Amino acid sequence: MSEVRDQVVLTAEQLVIRLDDGPELVRGVDLELRVGEVLGVVGESGSGKSTLSMGLLGYTQRGVRFGGGAIRIGEVELLSLPESARRRHRGTRIAYVPQDPPSSLNPSDRVQTVIERMLRAHSVRRDVRAATVEVLERVGLPSDPAFRARYPHQLSGGQQQRLAIAAAIVCEPRIVVFDEPTTGLDPITQDQLLEEISRLATETRTAMVVVSHDLTVIERVADHVMVLHHGTVVESGPVRDVLEDPKDAYTRALLAAAPARLARSALATQAPQPAGEPLLEVDGLHVSYGGGRRATEVLRGIDLTIRAGERVAIVGASGSGKTTLARTIAGLASPSAGELRLGGEVLGADVRRRSASDLRRIQMVFQNPYSALNPRRTVAEIVAAAPRRLEGLSADQARERVLESLELVELPRSFASRYPSELSGGQRQRVAIARSLATRPELLICDEV
Repeated sequence: MSEVRDQVVLTAEQLVIRLDDGPELVRGVDLELRVGEVLGVVGESGSGKSTLSMGLLGYTQRGVRFGGGAIRIGEVELLSLPESARRRHRGTRIAYVPQDPPSSLNPSDRVQTVIERMLRAHSVRRDVRAATVEVLERVGLPSDPAFRARYPHQLSGGQQQRLAIAAAIVCEPRIVVFDEPTTGLDPITQDQLLEEISRLATETRTAMVVVSHDLTVIERVADHVMVLHHGTVVESGPVRDVLEDPKDAYTRALLAAAPARLARSALATQAPQPAGEPLLEVDGLHVSYGGGRRATEVLRGIDLTIRAGERVAIVGASGSGKTTLARTIAGLASPSAGELRLGGEVLGADVRRRSASDLRRIQMVFQNPYSALNPRRTVAEIVAAAPRRLEGLSADQARERVLESLELVELPRSFASRYPSELSGGQRQRVAIARSLATRPELLICDEV
């Protein structure tokens, strides 16, 4: 048994991944993964985590290539194989769970079809119906015919993430790579998902690589941790050793920035904020989806006052109505009853009934930066769109506003000419925040940012 447990299933040696025009994104990474072991890879946005996670499958995005090193799955040297041969190993020997399940799941595929596609793509000779039921139950999803007939948009964020995991493990790979598996999930769903990952590693002895910017997530699930900074491993070792006695200054900075630590620090040091005049008032708000007998009431009698300069947190589990409330305040959903007032003046029920001034004063940062940014527009065009339309800025004024907004979110000016596909997930979210700040709003709504 110990021989099986010590068996190495994945190795990377001096792995280099670079852009076609030269700069290295991953530099000389070495790693070794054994049966049933969970390796955590952490680092800030742009550190190379996602590039490395896809690279372990022998895959790079357009404009990116391998610059040296080796990847071995068992005895197979992946990078020496042609792309067609590498593809045969993905899904059967090593699988990938992407950072953004909503955009990775085909919206026209039902739950059943998502699983079937994986089985048929890899010519796995199993009873498709039985295999689907089994894998859905393994990840804690319903397996009844009604659920199997649903489309991805009919699932919660946590259910979409579990479906992506089910599709990854249905062909029983020896290794699964998770790229930021808890991004955008509420604390309850996140906790359930981390329990699920730990259980799968224990019960199926599947080796796992879990990529995250959050050391508290890695602490929950990983046996070993690797810290990436600008594509280089600055520290690695058993998770307990690294987290309790970090040697590198960058690791210490990541620990200090962990959400749980920041929350405790903020609660201990935060001084009461002076109360300003009421900015937003919500009275008796009701919001329903659908009509007639099929109408579903999502919000019931919400009363809320937000004062100028005040920070208000809205918390709750998936499906509790948080995003619906945020979208209604932003004018993207219409209330069925109740009233909203901005600065004492009645606010239009939706964006079509609001003035340019009202739209400028309230801005929203959306939960999913992958679907929130137009892939055909540069960062400069994305950030400049609202101030140009709502404030009538000239091209020169808009460019200055773009650079000012990028500076606020600590992105280099050179990012203005990039497209969303050239950015990491965290960098995309910074662009989304910069866009919302560009109109200099009085009320900023942040949905699971």
